[in-house]
Amino acid sequence: NAVLFAGNTFSLYNNTSTVITITQNSDVLIRFTGTTQTGNRFLTSYGLATIICVDANSFIISGAGLY
Repeated sequence: NAVLFAGNTFSLYNNTSTVITITQNSDVLIRFTGTTQTGNRFLTSYGLATIICVDANSFIISGAGLY
């Protein structure tokens, strides 16, 4: 497991023709940017998601092809 700090940012690119699931673990919060929605997200084929660490267990996610 990687240790991430506030401000750390990384991107995920789905280089496949199938949807992939980005899973929120029980001790982590992933918030969909600009909404109150939390939880798992799905990244469509050839979609791009950016994830930013807000604090030790809290992240925001945004991107093209993300739902």
